[in-house]
Amino acid sequence: MLPDVARPATDPERPLNVELGDRILLLGYSLRRSDTALEVILQWHATRYVDTDYTVFVHLLDRRGNIVAQHDGEPAEGLASTSIWVPGQAIRDEHRLLLPSDMAPGTYTLVCGMYDQTTRERLIITDGPVSQQGESLFLQEVTFLARRE
Repeated sequence: MLPDVARPATDPERPLNVELGDRILLLGYSLRRSDTALEVILQWHATRYVDTDYTVFVHLLDRRGNIVAQHDGEPAEGLASTSIWVPGQAIRDEHRLLLPSDMAPGTYTLVCGMYDQTTRERLIITDGPVSQQGESLFLQEVTFLARRE
C-alpha cells in the first residue's frame, strides 16, 4: 500500500498521458515557479506491475541542451518506489529545481523521464504523441526574465 503523500489530490494542470517502458504512464503535471525555484508536480501511474525501482529526473535545459537546473530522485521523495506501485493507482511526485543565481534571462526547456537506479538506463517513451519520442519527455518551455536586485 502506498503512503497518502503519494496520492494525487487534484488532476494535473497539464494532462499528457505518455507511456514509458510499456509500463508507466505520466498522466500529466503541474508547475509552480518563483524567482529561485521551479516546482514540478508529476502524476504517474503504472499500467502493469513494475519490478524495478526507477529514479525520476526533471531537467531544465538551456538552448544548447545543457542542464541548468535538475532534480533526480525516487518518486514522492522516496516514499513511493516504483516497485510498490499498484497498476492504475495515481502517484503524486514533487520535484523542486533550484535555479542558479546567475541564470541568464531567456527561454529554457523543461524535460523529465525515468531511469534504472542500477544500470542508469533510461526508460524509452513507448506511447504518446509523435513529438514525444526518445528518453526524455518534453514538458514545456519556460521563459525567465532578468532578476530584480
